[in-house]
Amino acid sequence: MKSSLIKSQNQRVERISTSTLVIGIDIAKEKHAAQAINFRGIVLTKRPILFSNDFAGFEQTPI
Repeated sequence: MKSSLIKSQNQRVERISTSTLVIGIDIAKEKHAAQAINFRGIVLTKRPILFSNDFAGFEQTPI
């Protein structure tokens, strides 16, 4: 069981290429925060991008 989880994770990591952009989103009750990270794990945004937890907030997100 454990080896299959490791194999699955390794397969996902192997799919990451130089053109991969990872967007991490911290989901909260009223406001969410997002940051962009490149394939090496370097943060590309100076500060988190905040947006409200509704459709208008989603549409205003520059990501």
